[in-house]
Amino acid sequence: MSSSSWKISAIWDSIFVVPQAKEIALSMAADGMKAEKIAHYLKVSAAMVQNWIDESMSVV
Repeated sequence: MSSSSWKISAIWDSIFVVPQAKEIALSMAADGMKAEKIAHYLKVSAAMVQNWIDESMSVV
């Protein structure tokens, strides 16, 4: 992948993919699924999922 393609892909992921994954992860967590299992299904790190969960808990 060329440098410019990689940059476009990274921007696309940060704008569209990550927010969508976060929303899905929080729904799965609300249903009782553990962060590690959510991360496995969404192909993100367990630390990232746990961070999203922690952030959502601190807002409430």
